[in-house]
Amino acid sequence: MSGELLNWLNATVHGRYENIEELRSGVAYCQIMEQLFPKCIGRNNIKTNAISEYEFFHNLNLLQDAFNCMGFEKKIPIEDLEQGSCKDHFEFLQWLKKFFDIHRTAQANLLALARYNISPEPVQKPTPVDTEQKPTTSQASSDSSERMTTQLSPSSRRMPSNKARPTSVTSMASNFRFRDNPKPNNAETRKQPQTTTNHKKNTNLPASLQVLSERVHQLSQQLIDVENERKYYLDKLKKIEILLQESTKKEEFVQFCNCAFKIFHSMDVYKSVKTAINNSKD
Repeated sequence: MSGELLNWLNATVHGRYENIEELRSGVAYCQIMEQLFPKCIGRNNIKTNAISEYEFFHNLNLLQDAFNCMGFEKKIPIEDLEQGSCKDHFEFLQWLKKFFDIHRTAQANLLALARYNISPEPVQKPTPVDTEQKPTTSQASSDSSERMTTQLSPSSRRMPSNKARPTSVTSMASNFRFRDNPKPNNAETRKQPQTTTNHKKNTNLPASLQVLSERVHQLSQQLIDVENERKYYLDKLKKIEILLQESTKKEEFVQFCNCAFKIFHSMDVYKSVKTAINNSKD
């Protein structure tokens, strides 16, 4: 089973991973997330030649930040993955493959839905006979909408129950369509036939796609700003770490440096600070 996952991983990111323990660097995980949601991490920010534990920690933190920025409630076991446990990497890679397949399917369904609504079949003008059979026409349109929902529903049903619940792409598109196409008044509905209403709904779809595109651009810009700010503070932390390493080599303030290093490499900041202070008192 691990061999199949590695084959899928190598084919997806064009890698050459032979053992699952090699994934501890976090490079492959970041590349998968970047391929699924472009610019959510930034390829230049990934340390592709990571060899130290600090660089592993950096890549895995980038992966966690990407999940948080994209709105997915997924807590990554960074410490376990950094240690290179085969069991932990196997379970996480198995979950990541399901996550990747679900969202790739959802994106394909969204594109298919957009193509379906942008180029609909020509609508015939209503005749006196058609106006008498208006319930039949509405029933046919409801049947076609039900067929569309049944085609898109499997992607949402296949989501893992005990893991994170990503936001559905199709529901996001439907919210934008609802916002761009407000519900008409009852008086206007009586004056216009049903076919004209459907035609207007289809012609307004490109506007909703434009709103969605603008929203994606806005989120991408916010990600760039957050990434620049994160890089600014990360550079400061690197300089502090270099000073601590130099002090440790000179055997100056060794106890303080060890306390600071524990805070640097710990996940829970509050507990690490409290533990480090208690150890320094001892």
